[in-house]
Amino acid sequence: MIVLRVGEWLLPSAFSIAYQLLAYRRFKRGDVAGAGALFDRTIRLDPKNSLAYRNRSAVRYQLGDVSGALDDIEFWLEHNPYSSLGYVMRGYIRQLNNQQDLAIADFTKAVEYSYPMLPVAALTNRASSYIAKEDYNAALEDCNLALRYQPNASHTITLRGLVYAHMGNYAAAMDDCDRAVYMGPRDPMAYDTRGAARYYCGYYAEAIADHSRSLELDPNYMYGFNNRGGSYLKMGDIAQALVDFNAGIERHPQMPNLYNGRGQVYFALGEFAQALADFQHAYNLRPSEHAKAGLAVTQHTLGQVDEARQLWHELIADNAKYADIERVKKRLEWIAPLVEEGCRLIAGLNPQAATQTMAGVTSVVSN
Repeated sequence: MIVLRVGEWLLPSAFSIAYQLLAYRRFKRGDVAGAGALFDRTIRLDPKNSLAYRNRSAVRYQLGDVSGALDDIEFWLEHNPYSSLGYVMRGYIRQLNNQQDLAIADFTKAVEYSYPMLPVAALTNRASSYIAKEDYNAALEDCNLALRYQPNASHTITLRGLVYAHMGNYAAAMDDCDRAVYMGPRDPMAYDTRGAARYYCGYYAEAIADHSRSLELDPNYMYGFNNRGGSYLKMGDIAQALVDFNAGIERHPQMPNLYNGRGQVYFALGEFAQALADFQHAYNLRPSEHAKAGLAVTQHTLGQVDEARQLWHELIADNAKYADIERVKKRLEWIAPLVEEGCRLIAGLNPQAATQTMAGVTSVVSN
């Protein structure tokens, strides 16, 4: 590294480079907090160093500081408005915040500004946002386009398999997911995504086997316990689901889906106060439809009817699907006790539809 001097004083930018190199090494070793402290020091020395802000954004996200991560990547984009990577990073944060339209806009800019780099990351992330919006045709189009650039990208192949599963094309879903596992037999993500596809196909035991394999390959794999716990829930093994969600929370306490899952377990066990606390904690970590719906249904069970109806009206205002319990069940992947209470809540919002809604409870929870 070239060291620049003014008289006997080392220029701040040289210190800045050294701190960033050290921070990068710490990050690679898994010392995320130590890397964050070094990036903080870099920015204090060189407050206009936009690269340090971009790098610290990734660290802050890993530490669960989503707001700080977003602030840092905004600073980077302010000074680097044509950065494809910057838009991918901001889009990813917005995606996790369930701001899918804003995320799609960012990923679209990332595709536009990607030359001479390949736009695969932007396309696959945009496909994920389309999946969240249930626009599976658009998601499939993005996956296919990404595969034109990188035909053997296993992550994109597994993502396309997940899209096919959502679309009901189970043969194509399994073809893609099996291919991805064959290409990456030591890749926990390949097994975990195939497990998710099998889950959507209704093959819960096979899904559990795949999620278990992903955890054998990487005991700290971020989504393994959450996804396996969800499959155990669907099979009615509440005790094992609770074991998985607790194990996931112990390793990844900032992951809201784990609290949403455990909230379902507590609801099924009749531990409604604990269910409410978990849904609230999930919402505090990251406001989402899943957490808000869980809060509303649990409040309704506890007799907090006005509060529950207010939350559900907010959900309907954001997404009309929340006026129809069939569509809610599909969107949230709820187990039977929550679906039953959701039916009662929706029926109370529109008394004229009560008979029709409650008549569907038996068929809904048996699907």
